[in-house]
Amino acid sequence: MSFWLKKSQLAVITFVSILAFVGCSLRSTALKFADTIFQYQIDQAFDLNDDQNKVVEPAIADLIDWIKNNKKESIIKLLRMISSLSKKDRLDTADVEKIRIEARQLLSEVGGKLAPVFEEIIPTLSDKQLKQFSDYMTESNERFDEMLASDDFEAERKEELENRLENIYGDITPDQLNNTVAHTLDKKRFKAYLKQRKISQKYCLEKLRSLRKRPSGIKVFVTNLFLYPENLRPIEHKLEYLELRKKWNSFWVKSDSIMTKKQRIHAKEVIEDLIADIQNWD
Repeated sequence: MSFWLKKSQLAVITFVSILAFVGCSLRSTALKFADTIFQYQIDQAFDLNDDQNKVVEPAIADLIDWIKNNKKESIIKLLRMISSLSKKDRLDTADVEKIRIEARQLLSEVGGKLAPVFEEIIPTLSDKQLKQFSDYMTESNERFDEMLASDDFEAERKEELENRLENIYGDITPDQLNNTVAHTLDKKRFKAYLKQRKISQKYCLEKLRSLRKRPSGIKVFVTNLFLYPENLRPIEHKLEYLELRKKWNSFWVKSDSIMTKKQRIHAKEVIEDLIADIQNWD
């Protein structure tokens, strides 16, 4: 998923992923005030003016209503697909790809829904707003830069990954943690992830600058934004990004392979709780 989707949170799958890692009451609150949360994130990134807000605010409200009225079942279908994998003895890369294909279908519809908004707003972005967006992205990278520079890099990275795993599987043993995260504690690999993140951010910022004068390319940009994040970088960096993504997928395959039946049941319960919250979203 591209950095833009993570930060603006306008993508269904990103939103669902975030909800999966918070408590029931927080999930309910996030769903109830989804439009406000989205608007706040966008405003933090660009500091939209009144005219731009007149376009964006109703578009966000329309998107949320559209998801609630037309896409809840599609989201639930995807979540049930993920939940059904807990019955397998072992998750494999084919399972991950199957989920990715289903998620991309949802994202393509979200992108289509929002494309007219991008086409109207991008040409109106000022230099000051793009500077704000650049600063916003730089700030979003500070945590990673600090972790990379820290003498306690391995301990901090390990704690972060442990929290992710426990949010899904419940309590995990030290041996499980060590066997799962060993290959993710490599500073060189983490540095490569961060480099790719910054390359994508720089590319998108430059793209936004050029699209203000050549809006005919906005549709292609939006398609890449929602479906093909590997294209949000110069071509010489594309293969490296795809390889890193494969390794991240392998992290989840490896994690799942050493979990107990009890932990898999916990993961299934987390997803079922999320499904219930989506079903009750009105």
